Amino acid sequence: MPAMETHRTLDDLVQIYLRERILRPDTAIRYQQVVRQFQNDMGVRTLDEIQRDTLLEWRSQVLQRARATTWNYYRRHFRAMWRFAMEAEWISHDPLERVDAAPEDRRIKTVSRDLLDQAIAALDDSENRCLEPRWFWLVVLLTFYYTGMRRRQLVALTWGDVCWKEGELRLSAAGSKTHREWDIPIPAPLVEPLRELYDRTIALRGPRGLEQAQVFNLGLHRGETRYQGDGIRVGQVSGFFRKLGDVLGQPISPHRLRHTLGTEVGRQENPPLRALQHLLGHTNLSTTMQYVEPDMGQLRQLVDHLPQPGRS
Repeated sequence: MPAMETHRTLDDLVQIYLRERILRPDTAIRYQQVVRQFQNDMGVRTLDEIQRDTLLEWRSQVLQRARATTWNYYRRHFRAMWRFAMEAEWISHDPLERVDAAPEDRRIKTVSRDLLDQAIAALDDSENRCLEPRWFWLVVLLTFYYTGMRRRQLVALTWGDVCWKEGELRLSAAGSKTHREWDIPIPAPLVEPLRELYDRTIALRGPRGLEQAQVFNLGLHRGETRYQGDGIRVGQVSGFFRKLGDVLGQPISPHRLRHTLGTEVGRQENPPLRALQHLLGHTNLSTTMQYVEPDMGQLRQLVDHLPQPGRS
């Protein structure tokens, strides 16, 4: 058996890990950011310096300044790299083996119907100049609500992915978290807003090369706003929802809208969980079940019909 490699650095590890794994550019950046954060916090660079005590100390530092989700995010990325290092025989054991994840609040965060109504009203109010172009962002909001797609999928969506005749949207592998491609229906209430966006797009740029063009091209429809450049980026979508949340006084995001779709479908009588799994693009049903949050009325019905003791 070959001897263990020594004096390899974290930089060596992340560089080779990213070269051998097929990851999206933004995912690769996240690995680099996690490594850089660890090095800044702990001043440790070689793998043989990183022991369980090192990681326990780092966990303590992270949890003093950030939420449990932040530590667990770091831990997931480190665990993937440590497993890779063990396979390559750079290290003899996983220093994260007995460094636990932090307990998280697992309650699914959704968008109430009232908040969604407020969001639509805010986008209908010309006083909210910070939300311009309001008509454009309304189509974005409705698309997230009715499809449950992720931000990256919305950004990757092209007009070639819109099948008007079949009434379907193709969610391409380019925007998929799981590197897969699948089709979902265009919900009836979304057809008219999408058609309006299509007509405006044709009026501004013409039909040539449209199949490869982004559906949600903020640069094309920005009007007199300060948005720079062509197309739309994930960061711009996130920035809009932060501004919308500021206007509403409550957080709202594409991921919460995704949870909302999952929860609303999951609350139906005999919900079609396999269909919901396909719609959300989950590779296993257990992930879909995390989105299914029973309401208090359903829970009350369950316990109200228990046999009452003492009555025969």
